[in-house]
Amino acid sequence: MSVFLPLDPETKIPAIRGWAKDGYQGVERCDYCALRTDGLAVIDVESLELAEAWIAEPGTNTEYVVLTGRGAHFYYRATEGSGGSRPLVPGMIDLKTGKGSY
Repeated sequence: MSVFLPLDPETKIPAIRGWAKDGYQGVERCDYCALRTDGLAVIDVESLELAEAWIAEPGTNTEYVVLTGRGAHFYYRATEGSGGSRPLVPGMIDLKTGKGSY
């Protein structure tokens, strides 16, 4: 289940404690939010040029894309073995997935 959590807009760090625990239910509304990535695999691309290149790659289609200030987030359903957030191209493309990621 994915839930929203408020972020500090300057640091992009969660503004509340306990958000990574199993019992966290999220918030209904916040001005600057993130999505906890339970059950999701999110590709975070840091430029529009790279986002366009990601879209052009075969097998990367998704219905769920959110434009960010610099690039885009591509949302996929996590599969077995997709856990663990990590940079795919350091500073440019990151994988965010599993408990404890947002």
